[in-house]
Amino acid sequence: AKENKEFFNYLNTLSGPLTIHSSVAHAVQYTRQALQWIRISAKLN
Repeated sequence: AKENKEFFNYLNTLSGPLTIHSSVAHAVQYTRQALQWIRISAKLN
């Protein structure tokens, strides 16, 4: 749980938090960044 919180805190710091008022472009950028990190993490483990 702590790793997940750190992941999203860092993602929010870099990309800005995703909210109900976020644009579609921001939601796409946020999701792409998260998926890229997940893929990198999966390759390292």
